[in-house]
Amino acid sequence: MKSHSKPEKYYLLDSSIVVAYYLPESSRSKKAAERVRDIIDYVRKGGASDWMLIVPNIVVAEVFNTFSKYCYGKWNEHVKKNLPGGMDQRRYKRIRNKFRDHIHNGKLYHQIELNRYHVLYADLISPLDHYYQIYRGRSRIVPLQTMDVLILAMGIELSHMLGHERFCVITADHRMNDLCSLLNNRKRVAALRKADLASIAGELNLEISSELFPRVLNLSKATRAELVEEFGEWPLNIPRRSRTGV
Repeated sequence: MKSHSKPEKYYLLDSSIVVAYYLPESSRSKKAAERVRDIIDYVRKGGASDWMLIVPNIVVAEVFNTFSKYCYGKWNEHVKKNLPGGMDQRRYKRIRNKFRDHIHNGKLYHQIELNRYHVLYADLISPLDHYYQIYRGRSRIVPLQTMDVLILAMGIELSHMLGHERFCVITADHRMNDLCSLLNNRKRVAALRKADLASIAGELNLEISSELFPRVLNLSKATRAELVEEFGEWPLNIPRRSRTGV
């Protein structure tokens, strides 16, 4: 892949994706854990010099917190289910230091700070997240957590700045993916224009369109065709040597 002075693709990673790379047992989807390993290794080993992996600073905090949970929270139900007995100190220190090295000075990930505009953009997502059930027929409908809403809010700004086709949120969360797919549907756009959402978007100098909300790729259920369309090939041809050694 040719090197460019400016990235051709920008990928915003949520915490479920980042943690799964270092601690695959934490992922609810084995498929997602395997896919994120390949994507990050592809970038880490120099296969995609024109891709940028972006991690929100709030995700950085959640990643470190999750590592601590699996090491010290052996009583936690998530830990009991995903990694019985928890994580030993040696592995905890190793993956914590590895992640710290990868976020240092943009060595592997470019960090983005949560700002006031992201908080304002969240007001475009929360009302719709609570309004649309999406999963009809299921016994339990769970809205997005505040962290996920803020990540999508960051996605709105970055997609608007960088270009809708050049930017994508990478997740293993079904609802983040399905909600944005629903909202970017052209048939849904007309209805959104008539809602109070139009005035909120106007205050933020945004227009209601099929490109208002970011593209989201759910690694736990994406088809091979979708992966090829997004990354150019699948599986990725991962170089053997690493630029940022692990």
